[in-house]
Amino acid sequence: MAFYSLRPLMRAARDSGWIVEFACADGDYARLIRAEGFAQRVLPMTRGLSPVHQLRSLLALTGSLRRRRPDVVHTHTPVGGIIGRAASRLAGVPTIVHTLHGLPFAGRPRTSAERVFLVAERALAPSTTLFFSQSASDATEAARLGIGPASRMTVIGNGVDLARFRPDAEARQEVRALLGIPPDAIVVTTVARLVLEKGLLELADAAYALRDNHKLVFLVAGRSEPSDRTHLEADLAAHPVARALGPRWRPLGRRDDVERLLQASDLYVLPTHREGLPRSVIEAMATGLAVVATDIAACRELVQPGVTGLLVPVGDAIALAAAIRRLSEDAGRVAMGSRARAIAEARHDEARIVGHQLRLLDGAVSSATR
Repeated sequence: MAFYSLRPLMRAARDSGWIVEFACADGDYARLIRAEGFAQRVLPMTRGLSPVHQLRSLLALTGSLRRRRPDVVHTHTPVGGIIGRAASRLAGVPTIVHTLHGLPFAGRPRTSAERVFLVAERALAPSTTLFFSQSASDATEAARLGIGPASRMTVIGNGVDLARFRPDAEARQEVRALLGIPPDAIVVTTVARLVLEKGLLELADAAYALRDNHKLVFLVAGRSEPSDRTHLEADLAAHPVARALGPRWRPLGRRDDVERLLQASDLYVLPTHREGLPRSVIEAMATGLAVVATDIAACRELVQPGVTGLLVPVGDAIALAAAIRRLSEDAGRVAMGSRARAIAEARHDEARIVGHQLRLLDGAVSSATR
C-alpha cells in the first residue's frame, strides 16, 4: 500500500516542509521507502484477523506514538485504519485522518468478523477528524452505515502519474520482444496481489476456457505478501491453465515496470471482489487500454460498459471468458482505450489529487492547533 499508493503523497508532504514517517510491518517495500529517507515505525502488523496479533500491533503503535507524538496520523486499509486510529486516540494525537480504500464489507455485515469491523468503525468515527474516500460509492455507504459522517467525508478519487502511464508504441515492441511475445498476439494483462479477493482463480478459469485461442497471452504481475490472509501462488501453479497454455500463461511475480507491461498489452482485466477505486484499472486506462472488470461499485465508477470496456459479475469465470473473447476479437477496443485515456487525463491526474489532499491535511492540522 505505502510503496505503490502513498509515496506520491509522502513525497509531496515532505517537499512542503512536513516531517513524514510511516508505520507498517517491515519488508522489501518498507526498505525501499526507507531508502528514500523516510523514517519507519516498524510494527508487527498483519492483514489477518487474529485478536492476539492485532492487540500486539495496537500496543506497539500506541507506545510508539506516546514516545514521539505526531501532529497528525493518516491511516489506510480496514485493519490499519482501526489499529492506527485506536492507537492515535489512546496516545492523544490531535488530528486523525482515515482514507477508505474500499469497505471491508458491502451492505449489511454477515459474518462475525464483519460485525466486529462495523462496531469498531462506528466507535472510532467520533475521534476521526477527517475521512477521505477514493470512491463516491464508498463515501455514500460509509455515511449510511454510520462509520464516516458525510460532514467529515471528502471524495478524493485516485490518481496516477500520467507521464509514466501512457501509450508508447516503441515500448510495446521492446517488451514483447523481451518476453518472446509474437507481434500479432493479443496480450491480456492483470496486475494484482495474488490473493483470493482479486479474483485470480476466476481469471485462471477464464484463461483455461479460452485455451484454444492461440493468439491470447495472459500476463499476471504481482505476488502475495506475508501479511496477506490468503496466498494463491501454489493454487495458480497447480491450476490446469498452466499446463494447457504453457508460455501463453505468464505469472511474472513482482514487477517494478508495470507501465511497460501495460504498454505491451492489448487489454486489461481485473476480476476483483472488493476495491476502493482500483489504481491498476486507472493505470491501464491512462495507458490507453480497454478494461474488463467486475460489476462492483468501485469499478462502475471507472469502466463505462461498451465505451471504455466491459463489466462482468463477481466470481463468474464464464462471463469473464466471454468478455475477454469479445474484446480480443473487437477492433473497437482501440477506440475504447483512447476514450479511457481521455477520462484518465480529465479525472485521475495524480499531481492534482495529491495537491488536494495536502490542502485538506493542512487545514485539518491548522484547525486542531487553534
